[in-house]
Order: sequence, then structure tokens, then C-alpha cells
Amino acid sequence: MKIALFSTFSLPYPSPYKNQTLLPPLQIAGALGEGLYKKGHKIIMFLSKDSRPRAPHQSFNLPSLYFLEKRGKFYDEKTAIYYDHLALAKIYLLAQQKKIDLIHLHPRHLSRPFYFAPLVKVPTVITIHDNLYLDRKKEFSNDFLNTPHCFYISISYAQRRGQHNLKFFANVYNGVDTQIFKFREKPRGNYAVAIGRIDPVKGIHLAIKIARQGNLPLKIIGPLYLNIPHIKKYWQKEVKPYLGKKIQYLGVLPPQRISPLLQNALCLLFPITWEEPFGLVMVEAMACGTPVIAFNRGSVPEIIEDGRTGFIVENKKEMVSAIKKIKLINRFLCRKRVEKMFSQEKMVENYEKVYQRILRKRK
Repeated sequence: MKIALFSTFSLPYPSPYKNQTLLPPLQIAGALGEGLYKKGHKIIMFLSKDSRPRAPHQSFNLPSLYFLEKRGKFYDEKTAIYYDHLALAKIYLLAQQKKIDLIHLHPRHLSRPFYFAPLVKVPTVITIHDNLYLDRKKEFSNDFLNTPHCFYISISYAQRRGQHNLKFFANVYNGVDTQIFKFREKPRGNYAVAIGRIDPVKGIHLAIKIARQGNLPLKIIGPLYLNIPHIKKYWQKEVKPYLGKKIQYLGVLPPQRISPLLQNALCLLFPITWEEPFGLVMVEAMACGTPVIAFNRGSVPEIIEDGRTGFIVENKKEMVSAIKKIKLINRFLCRKRVEKMFSQEKMVENYEKVYQRILRKRK
């Protein structure tokens, strides 16, 4: 098969820039493309010209929007939409010319593929990365929903519980690179980690309170968007005043720097306040052998095996108590669960099965 893969032109894959964070849809699409290519499939990845993947790709000679931003050039959401629509138009033109057998999209915005997918009969696989608990009705056009050659993939079964009309074809869990996130049996540090964008839904403020109550140093990693008013207010009120020697904000770090911090941590704190569709950082932590303590929201019960790879709790008090017994968790079991269910190799294998089912269905 000739498979086209696309997520967004907003960021390059992989990142050639220091401290750039990848959007999960792009991260997964890129890893999937490279994995499929390694297994002998014919892959065309549609990426910005500053991308450097290990699989064939087309760029239309357009830089990522991140590239423009780094050079002080202003762009707005209309530019992002234009970039993505240009890529999608090219992909579906190639499909119409029968140069592509299957299209797999990991859209940053759900509405982006709607204009093109119904126009050709080539199967389109669409992995939904968004939180479907939100009101997304405006993004789901009836024409698109009723297109028989569109196949929707969820990234957790919890994600499917949103108020929407999507009929999912399969569920495929995201996978992490276990060569980057390496296992360590015994941590060398005595601290917790919280990873995620600085946002109330990620519960960074709660992680700070819980770490302080548990008398445990905390390292915070994640992007901070001070240009968004409510995020700036949240940072100034709920996060910044508590930073110091014990509570540290390390900013955005590449995976190669996050991995050793996880390897040497006692645990990852994940006190989310929304219905998380997946939560890649939980898997990254467990790959390093680091147990996770998380609130019982969204996909958490599918990823964490309570009492074996971490603890699933209901509130702050229970999370503080869980910290005290975190050393009871066998870190080897954390790693084995990732290898069995959440590695990139497993993800590629599962998507291969999806493609095969679609082809059989099309025949």
C-alpha cells in the first residue's frame, strides 16, 4: 500500500529546534510513519520543510509556522488553516489520481479534513486526538459523518464517551519510544514530576499543593502560553508564587532530557481536572519504570493498573496518601506494561491491523 500521513504544518517533525515541544497528534503521526516505513510500507509523510523524518515526505517548500514564529514573523489561525488545507488538497489530489491507496490523518483540528474526504473514494483513516467530552457538534458535518470511506479511530475507550455522533472503527492506543524513555530500576532522586502544559485542566496547581502536603520536591515540565489571558492569570496566581528550591518549573524540555528526570523520580503526579483522552506522559513515565499517581478521570484506568503500575485516586487527600506508599510499586511492572500495550512498535502493529481490516471491508 501507498499510505499518506498528515497531522499539521504548524510544527516540524522531528524537532530541529532546542526545547520545542511536539503536539501529540504530530508526534504520533510522525512515529507511526517512521515505524511503517521501517516495516517496508510505502509511506509519504506531509511535513514542513524544516522537518527531518526517516521516512519519505513532501513539504511543498513551506516552513513550519513555528519556524516563522522563531524569526519574529507574525501569523494567525487563518495562516495555520491555509497551510493545513494546502496539504490536504494535495493529498486528496494524489488520491484522486490513484497515487495513494490509503490516507491516515491525525488532525490538529477536527474540521480540517471535512472539505476533502467526501470527494474521493480512497479510504481515509482519522485518528481523533481531541477530548470529545467538549461540545464539538459544529465541527462534525453530517456529510462527513455519513461518508462510508471514512474510518474513525479512538485513542482510548474513555474518549468515546463524549457527546458526539462518531461511529468508531477501532481503538488504537498511542505508543512511546522505549529507546528514548529507558527503564531504571532504582531512582536516584527523591522528588516527583508533573508534566503538561501550564493549564488548570492539567492540574499543575494541584500537583504543587499535593507535593507540598506530602513534603516532596516537585519538578514541573511543560509549555507556558502567557499570551493567553486566562493562562497568564492562572500562572501568576496558582503556580509562580510557589516556585522555589523545592517546587521548580523547568520549562519545555525535549524527550532526551525528560527521560532521565523521569527515571530518577519517585513518581509522576497526574491530578488532571478534565477527561483526558489519553495522557502520553503517563506512558512515558511508566516506560522509565516510574509509577504514576493520577486522578480517576478519562483514560487513566485504561493506562494505569491500580496498585501495580501506580495508584488511581479520587482526590488530593488520597494522592498525598499514595505518595507515602509509592515505593511498594514494582517499577519493572511499569515498564512491562508499556512494552506490552503502549510501545511505538505495538502502535504500528495495531494500525497495520486496522488498515488490513479496512481493505478487506472495501473489497
